[in-house]
Amino acid sequence: MRCLLLCAIGAASVISAAHAQVSNVNPSPVERRIELAQKRVQSEPKNAQAYNDLAFALCRGARDRGDVKLYDEADAALEHSLQLSPGNREALKLRVTVLLGKHQFADALKMASDLQVHNHDDITIWGLLVDANVGLGKLDEAERDAQWILDLRSGSSLGFTKAAGLRELFGDPEGAIEFYEEAARRTSQSDLDERAWLMTQNARLQLKLGNTQRAQALLSQALALFPNSQLALNTQPAK
Repeated sequence: MRCLLLCAIGAASVISAAHAQVSNVNPSPVERRIELAQKRVQSEPKNAQAYNDLAFALCRGARDRGDVKLYDEADAALEHSLQLSPGNREALKLRVTVLLGKHQFADALKMASDLQVHNHDDITIWGLLVDANVGLGKLDEAERDAQWILDLRSGSSLGFTKAAGLRELFGDPEGAIEFYEEAARRTSQSDLDERAWLMTQNARLQLKLGNTQRAQALLSQALALFPNSQLALNTQPAK
């Protein structure tokens, strides 16, 4: 009974912390993710995956807004998940995402490397390794990790997304655009915020190349999928 009570209290605190993120009459895809996850945490306070889903949604929100506080809220949700299911892999992977969001790249690399040892075929972990190595300036290692994704799952959008980021860092914006477009084609139509993010990255590079009209078209599409996306709005060409 005490455990159930503590879990219920934990669920209530996580929901309260994230509640302010879902207030719009017409919520964005991320806000809908958060709202659905909050409801599941409330109805299933002993379900570790419910907290993982909430953490994932909060990380998506943090990516768009650049708000570190959302990563803190995600970490709190993951703490509940790991209390309910110690060592569950999804929570640990999301904890690496939180570390990356906070630019704690060395800690992220260590944690992702430890996970990779026992989960060699998990492309999500390889993607986390890419981001951690990029953050530390280890581009050769990041390129190796991205190649592993493509070798393990040649048709995955993740592999093309990570390759796109590396193409840009290697001074090939045209190649990066090609990869972002391929990643977008391979992303589920229902994953609106991810598709909007990919379009925004594409638009950002188009602006760098002076392709203002193409960039504006992409940003309009992104905002149609993800209204009020802070990332898309901040990528608008200068007037």
